Amino acid sequence: MREQVQCPSLGGRLQEVTEALTAARTPHDVFEIVLSSALEALGTPAGTVLLVQEDELRFTARLGPDETGTSVWQNGHLKANTPATAVLATREPLFFEVRGELTAAWPDLEAQTGGTATVASAVLPMFLDGHPLGTIALDFQESHSFPPEERRFLRTLAALCAVALGRVRLTADLQAQLQDRTRLERDTRAHEAFVAFTEAVGTQTDVLALASEALKVLRTYFPDASVGYYDRDGDKWKARLFSDDLQEEVTVLIQGGLPAETPMFRQVLEAGQATFTNDWNMVREEIAHTEHYGAVANVPLLLTGQVHAVLSIGRTNTRQWSERDQLIVRAVGRGLTLALERTRRLRQLQVVLSEQAQRTAELNAVIESMPDAVYIGNAQGIQQVNRRGLEMLGFSSNEELHQHIPVLSELLQNRNPDTLERLKPEEEAFAIALGGRRHEYDVLARHLKTGEDRLIRTAAAPILVNDQVVGAVAVNADITNSRLMHELQALNETLEAQVEERTALVANLNAELRVYTASISRDLEEPARRLNSFMGLIERRLDAVLDDKARYYLHLVKDEASRLHSVVRELRELSLLERREFKLESVSLTQLVVQVRSDLQPTGHHTKAEWIVGDLPRVWGDRMMLRQVFSEVFMHALVATRNEEVPIIHVGYEDQGEEVMVWVRDNGITVTGRDMSTLFEVSGRDVDPPLIGQIGLPNVRRIVTRHGGRMWAEVVLDGTARVCFTLPKPR
Repeated sequence: MREQVQCPSLGGRLQEVTEALTAARTPHDVFEIVLSSALEALGTPAGTVLLVQEDELRFTARLGPDETGTSVWQNGHLKANTPATAVLATREPLFFEVRGELTAAWPDLEAQTGGTATVASAVLPMFLDGHPLGTIALDFQESHSFPPEERRFLRTLAALCAVALGRVRLTADLQAQLQDRTRLERDTRAHEAFVAFTEAVGTQTDVLALASEALKVLRTYFPDASVGYYDRDGDKWKARLFSDDLQEEVTVLIQGGLPAETPMFRQVLEAGQATFTNDWNMVREEIAHTEHYGAVANVPLLLTGQVHAVLSIGRTNTRQWSERDQLIVRAVGRGLTLALERTRRLRQLQVVLSEQAQRTAELNAVIESMPDAVYIGNAQGIQQVNRRGLEMLGFSSNEELHQHIPVLSELLQNRNPDTLERLKPEEEAFAIALGGRRHEYDVLARHLKTGEDRLIRTAAAPILVNDQVVGAVAVNADITNSRLMHELQALNETLEAQVEERTALVANLNAELRVYTASISRDLEEPARRLNSFMGLIERRLDAVLDDKARYYLHLVKDEASRLHSVVRELRELSLLERREFKLESVSLTQLVVQVRSDLQPTGHHTKAEWIVGDLPRVWGDRMMLRQVFSEVFMHALVATRNEEVPIIHVGYEDQGEEVMVWVRDNGITVTGRDMSTLFEVSGRDVDPPLIGQIGLPNVRRIVTRHGGRMWAEVVLDGTARVCFTLPKPR
């Protein structure tokens, strides 16, 4: 460690520092003196000052080069763990004499600050009146010992720096306060009472408040004066406002009112302008208890040419009114008169504006309530639009509309609905109305949000004031839907007429078909029965002489005769079904299924079948007809499963709102979509498998249709069939 050569003049240096600090005017001066003295006395190459600012310790000044790069003396929070904050916490300086001593005490200092610690350092706290001011840090590039004399010197130097800094700050505060006071006095002189009164005249609308300001002005100009504000009450002039220097007797007198014939009031009314009375005489002026006044002035306050009130000033220290004083009194009187006149007009204007605002609000309410779009504007564009108008254009607010006014015509692309040609600017209804003419037309306009073309009927008219066009108003109605509805209505009427015509035709054909079906079934039933009987007789008579081939053909003819008889019978039943009237009621499908299964019991078809039937709903229909529906559907399922070892028939339903869909599914033979398409045909032909083409299902579908339902068959995932039909719910 290099030993520091003790400087015998440390005490002298402190004296020089003290004297130099007395001349310091700024914090910079203080830091320059302190750091330069420390550097010269100890030979340290650099010094840093950190000052407390709220909750932080901020870098403020540095003297000497920073040879290590970035210093460890950086900005930081007061609660941070650094040497600079530690000395403020302990109020004791820290001395680090050899390399590594600082970093050993604060291992994270360099990483925390991003700087490099020097070989030796001294860290000195600064306090003033018990409050921390900051820290002085001195850095040495070589090892340095700090003997007691140097430590005392540095402590004293830090204390002198704190005191000097406090003095500089206090001086700066005092100078600022002095400047503020000087400025305030200058402003106060500049803004005298008359200015305050003038401001009140321009802003105040309360008559008594204005009069009060006038009294203050007069009292400011004439400290020896008593002032009062009078207005007429019947045959007396009563004081409404007055200064607080009046004697009690005078106060009682003027509050009770002075007679209208009192000389000073009579004179001011006759003159219609300010009157000045010198050498005031209480007896002559007929006002008791006023003997101590020497000069009096009265100023009339006129409204619409009539004296509305009187401003009165009585002075005690003079018996004569100078020209200057008269000018001041007249000026205050004119100012108060103007203020009263302005107040009167303002109140009239407020009444007018209130009425206009009410009418405007009512008009806006009417415009907003209109179902059509309303646009009001002038040559600069649309200024007001109701909510329907914004919706029709595709804007969400008036602000958004105003942003697009310059390009609104280009955005809307208004076109002639017949020719689809773009309208010229001068052809727009709004432009025509601004030209002074009413105009109405239909136009195609683009909706800005949806991009759809809308058919708009526009009626525009000019707004005239004193026969001058000041704007225009347009009312737009979206008739797109109306036109479409008109066209749709006409189309519907045409279609309804065609439907009625076709319905009548179908009804006639159905009636003819029913008659024909009944006639055919009646005419063919007996021949079909006889043909079947004859084929039976032939088979029995010729059985012994027929070979196998003839016997096979005879068997085919017999089967066809039986099928023909069955078809004829079903046609007759279909004819009877069409004529039968339904007896509609609420029917429990659960009970109906039980009854149908019981009906099928004697046939022996379902002795081996396994039935899966859940809880079924109630429906609205004819019980007997629905019983026939389920009988035919179940018989269809039993035939389909006749070759199954364990036939399974599953009955269920689905709720579809106002109706229910009932379905019957079995595990019978696999069918295709083509089979499903022929399931409800009345063919009477032999097909394979035998269940396809059964004549009962067409009748069943007719029954369901007459109930207002639908019936179909579908193939499920495993290839089996499911018969479905819908029925209405109970009413």
